[in-house]
Amino acid sequence: MFLHTLRRAATRKSAISPFRPFSPRSTVQVSWHLSQLASTYAGTKSSPLTAGSHTFILPCKHNLGYHVLGYHISGKTSGQPIFYFHGCPSSRLQADDFHEIGEKLNLCVIGVDRPGIGLSTFRPGYTLLDWPQDIQKLAAYLGFSEFRVFGGSGGGPFALACARELPGNVLKGTGVLAGLGPPESGVKGLSWERWFGFIINRWLPRWMLHFVIEHGLGRHARDPDQTQWRKFVINGMIRKMCSKDQALLDEKETERMISDMRNSLISGSDGYVLDAKTILGPWPFDLRSVKAKVLIWNGTDDTDTPIYMARWTANQLPNGSLREFPGDTHFSIFFSRGEEVLKDLIEM
Repeated sequence: MFLHTLRRAATRKSAISPFRPFSPRSTVQVSWHLSQLASTYAGTKSSPLTAGSHTFILPCKHNLGYHVLGYHISGKTSGQPIFYFHGCPSSRLQADDFHEIGEKLNLCVIGVDRPGIGLSTFRPGYTLLDWPQDIQKLAAYLGFSEFRVFGGSGGGPFALACARELPGNVLKGTGVLAGLGPPESGVKGLSWERWFGFIINRWLPRWMLHFVIEHGLGRHARDPDQTQWRKFVINGMIRKMCSKDQALLDEKETERMISDMRNSLISGSDGYVLDAKTILGPWPFDLRSVKAKVLIWNGTDDTDTPIYMARWTANQLPNGSLREFPGDTHFSIFFSRGEEVLKDLIEM
């Protein structure tokens, strides 16, 4: 989604300091070299519910990467399970924003990589309706007979797919935070840069979008020298946020964002292209066919997924409800309203 702004950033000079690794105390720890990334896959040797990143091998033999956060003790959880679906470009690590809230509310928050992103295997032809079954299989593997799902931004469509496909005795709640709607929801309220990004991602042929992303972003994301990647993210995205959003990003949050976005491209650009085409192209279901209850939260000043998009989506859903946050933007709602929205979700 940030294609346009990130490409423009490549031509600018920056005084960004060289990359500094995370402190050992950080909750998000991503390998910064490809050789280190391989060792992450060994996480499955420990209990599948210990904190950190793991892979689950699906019956089709593909890997599904996930990241456990929130309330857990020695690999065992008594917290209510919530599967978090990340935005685009992003990865399972975005769920770290809800770690402290999960601990406070007795929730086990599990971020999941989509195909071709992070630790998950790329799967050509994957659609929105393939996702619910993968999540149900992962939940069963983790020992959960029932759970809730929560999609942020570009993860919203995947949460709605779960609401459509999974039975009510398994899926106990569905939440969409500043979520993307289908193409029919329109572009009213989008910023010019976000509108341009939608057009590029939606209409460029796959091979061309892959070329642009790989040469503009992917190769820098996988470069052990992270100086150029940091310039891309900080100049092309963070410094283009509104002042309200920038004020919320301290050094720790900035490092998390740089790490999370890098992880979305660490296995190549195929996953990003598949993700963008899946959520920005025609959806394989009508929102009016979603019978489950869905909660939507959106800021009125959001120009990435505007309030008009959220209102349209809520009106299409037979059992959809929208909670509007006056003055909140696409990022401020994530940083400032997390506890409120998760409380709403577990009270469904």
